[in-house]
Amino acid sequence: MPRAWSVFLVLWSMSVADAQTVAERYGKLPLGFEVNRGQTDSRVKFLSRGRGYTLFLTSNEAVLANPPNVARMKLIGANKKPSVSGEDPLPGRSNYFIGNDPQKWLTDVPTYAKVRYRQVSGVIQRNSEKFSTR
Repeated sequence: MPRAWSVFLVLWSMSVADAQTVAERYGKLPLGFEVNRGQTDSRVKFLSRGRGYTLFLTSNEAVLANPPNVARMKLIGANKKPSVSGEDPLPGRSNYFIGNDPQKWLTDVPTYAKVRYRQVSGVIQRNSEKFSTR
């Protein structure tokens, strides 16, 4: 039986209270960062997905998309090409099986607990026109 089916069957057999507990704990899991291997815009170096949001990390910007809201933090006056790397590899891997062509699938995409920016200077500035707390 495929793993996805076994997870579904376990969740299906839970009580409503147990399922709510699982959902609450899932929302408290720590962030994991995927290296971008073509699963999103080429400017993105790393991304993190959570319940209802995606965090995109580029060379000089962090973009938090929580539709319909988007928050951007940009390093103004910073090195435009800092060294960006993943640290503390996580055991999980991401896979993207989109479409019918296996040549276009992305498999075994590494995940990390941290992303480190090196050779960065500048000031962090919030673009208040794009930021929303609602």
